[in-house]
Amino acid sequence: MAGKGAKREAFRNANEAWRRDNVGRAIFDATRSIENDVLKVLAKEGFPEIRMVHLNLYRNLDLDGTRLTELASRANMTKQGMQELIDRAERLGFVERRQDPEDRRAKVVAFSKRGLKLLEALHLAVIFMEKRMAETIGETSVRQIARLLIRYNRQKPE
Repeated sequence: MAGKGAKREAFRNANEAWRRDNVGRAIFDATRSIENDVLKVLAKEGFPEIRMVHLNLYRNLDLDGTRLTELASRANMTKQGMQELIDRAERLGFVERRQDPEDRRAKVVAFSKRGLKLLEALHLAVIFMEKRMAETIGETSVRQIARLLIRYNRQKPE
């Protein structure tokens, strides 16, 4: 009987370790820390209403405008979900809908003047976040992590 209890305890300890100390968890926790840095800078720059979910729109929106279907695809969201983000962003004055210059029947979503100011603040937030990370792990490591994760994320799923 003592053997089974010891095995269970060893499994429990090993189970806890791999669940805490793995690359997925490390990336997830780092992402949470990065998101907090970004939101702090945005609030300081005058955009306290921004939440991380809203960035699914802003990070995928081209400067000259993008169609809803393309935004949803880039963000890996449903069209309905992206539409909700666009509606909210429009109410807040960050985006506007314009006629698509290639298809007069279609609309594109584009940054408004206020949205371009938000984009500038997002740039500052990224600089701040990368600087803070570099203070902890070094600039070379930050560049290497970014390069490796970009390469990993560009791989084609099977």
